[in-house]
Amino acid sequence: AHTEGGKVLLHLAADRLVVRDTGCGIAEADRARVFERGYRGAASEGAGIGLALVRRICDRQGWRIELQSATHGGTVATLHYAA
Repeated sequence: AHTEGGKVLLHLAADRLVVRDTGCGIAEADRARVFERGYRGAASEGAGIGLALVRRICDRQGWRIELQSATHGGTVATLHYAA
């Protein structure tokens, strides 16, 4: 949804799920707020609920989410499952 012709790659392991995309990335100014329900970055056309839902699921399951993003280089979200 956030790129013209981009890719989403998934890697599932016993202890984590890694979701990597080739989209536009998340601006540094937006990174601290991307998990807030309803928050949308300036370049977003979404409703601002996707990452908020992921965070809520992680919190309920005792998982940890790690987000790495470059402003113009895609995003990597890693969900670390509870041991």
